[in-house]
Amino acid sequence: MKPRSFQTRVIAVMIAVVVAAQLATFAVVTVATQRAVSSRLEQELHVGQRVWEQFQQSRSEQLLASASVLSDDFGFRAAVASGDVPTLRSALGNQGTRVGADLAWLLDRDGRWQAGAEGAAAPSAEVLAGLTRQAARDGLALQTVVVKDALYLVVMLPVMAPERVGWLAIGRRYDDAVAREYQRLTGLEAAFVTSAGSRTRVHASTLPAAQRASFASAWTPQGDHTRPIAVGSDHYLSDSHPLTEGDDARLVLLDSYDRALAPYRALRSRILLLSGLAALLAVAVAVALGRGISRPVSRLATAAQRIQAGDYSQAPVAGGSR
Repeated sequence: MKPRSFQTRVIAVMIAVVVAAQLATFAVVTVATQRAVSSRLEQELHVGQRVWEQFQQSRSEQLLASASVLSDDFGFRAAVASGDVPTLRSALGNQGTRVGADLAWLLDRDGRWQAGAEGAAAPSAEVLAGLTRQAARDGLALQTVVVKDALYLVVMLPVMAPERVGWLAIGRRYDDAVAREYQRLTGLEAAFVTSAGSRTRVHASTLPAAQRASFASAWTPQGDHTRPIAVGSDHYLSDSHPLTEGDDARLVLLDSYDRALAPYRALRSRILLLSGLAALLAVAVAVALGRGISRPVSRLATAAQRIQAGDYSQAPVAGGSR
């Protein structure tokens, strides 16, 4: 074995051990960071869901109270009893505006469409049937419905004069303003969506308009559990829940990995810098130690070669690495 080759191998092994230790430390720190961030985001989404339940309950109670006030109004009941469509349309518009409703419909006692507020779109027969069926069974209906690509929370109550003369339905829209109001409470991104097969429609969201198409392509309904999702160049942990029981419309909550990892990225940069400096120091130490280890071996090899050649004129030098 050549002395120089032995020295090079010793130095290479020492450097490899130091670099492997640095890489292992960095990998452990990275994995631990990812787990800590994922756990934190899951907790934030869990809290966000609890906040949404209270937020949604408050909106539902306000809507139900507004519908009750309107259905009990003497003037409105008189208009319903008259059956005059222009009068009904005017009453729905005026009273709906007074209670802050985004839509107001009146159905006859059998659940057939009768009138809507001025400019209000007529719902589909499927929507009316679902509302009427639940209201007839439970005395009132509370559902999330889609009308002309807009998403509404709708409550339906009977109009009594004193027998039931019709059904009143009023609703409030899930729009960007609602999503932003929720975001102010939790700091989470939110989207109100419906799905048909593998196709997702985003009705309202806190996401910028440019990202909504990417989100709609990336997100698919897969039950009520958290999962990572990439929206363009941004990465999120997502969770979703039905807006109202039994409906296909869902609230999707998004918590940003990039935001949560930002403080750790600065720390990771510092760790990489320190690791680089430590590696350079380790190289210098390895070179010094490698030379110290290989020098006596080199001397021994040289003496052995000299003795093998029959030269006994010089005794081997003792003294280790001196």
